[in-house]
Amino acid sequence: MRTPISAKPEQYLDTSSQERTRAIVLLMVAFSVMSYFDRIIMSIAGPFIMSESHLSETQMGAVYSAFTFGYAICMIPGGRLADRLGPRHVLTVMGFGAAFFTGLTALGGKPLLGIRLGVIPSFLAIRLALGCFTAPLYPSCAILNARWSPSASRARVWGWVASGSGIGGALSPLLFTSMIERFGWRISFLASAFVTGVLAVIWHWYVRDFPHSTQDVASLQSASKAHGTRYSAIGISFCSRLPISPPTTSNTFSFIGCFTIWAASATLARARAL
Repeated sequence: MRTPISAKPEQYLDTSSQERTRAIVLLMVAFSVMSYFDRIIMSIAGPFIMSESHLSETQMGAVYSAFTFGYAICMIPGGRLADRLGPRHVLTVMGFGAAFFTGLTALGGKPLLGIRLGVIPSFLAIRLALGCFTAPLYPSCAILNARWSPSASRARVWGWVASGSGIGGALSPLLFTSMIERFGWRISFLASAFVTGVLAVIWHWYVRDFPHSTQDVASLQSASKAHGTRYSAIGISFCSRLPISPPTTSNTFSFIGCFTIWAASATLARARAL
């Protein structure tokens, strides 16, 4: 029996599977929000750090770039680690690492780490390490999205995860500026680190790399297979609308195109069902 084209993926998932998937998506969005919050707050605190540590704009620019450099060079190795070790463990380490180095930023500069290492080297090392630990976030979320979400809703889920970056970027100037004015930039970094650490604890406690019951697996597979039939139905519907008339050159090309669309849609339906 064919699945109606208008069917939604959620109707093939049982209630427990839907709730578990939604919770995991919510945690991925929260990680995305905090990731961008932690990376942007350095630029908000920059003027205060420059004034306190007597740094030039060029020196502060190097500190800002350290995060991006670490983030870029560790993105592919981070994805490789997520493939080998699983996204649950990798994102747990990422969360605790990001929390640690976000909090350690409060100790950078004078009169703490700056005395031992120097102001610029301490901030450079901290931001570089934060970038490295943050890098596996989106590769790991992509793996979980593929494993936990029905194929027909993965783009929508990834849209939510990606939106976390915009949310974090929009909230950080408003919230962190208020925190600095009230508590100072060092305490504000420690507060952000605490929230990130709590999120990492919740992540490790709740999330699993795979649906952890046979019922969850079967439910996700049935949702994907049901929506795979949509593409085959689209191809058949398109071909059925072609008029039947005496063979001409134009009709020949029309039916060749029809066959190509049907074959492509059938192949996609088979791939979606795997």
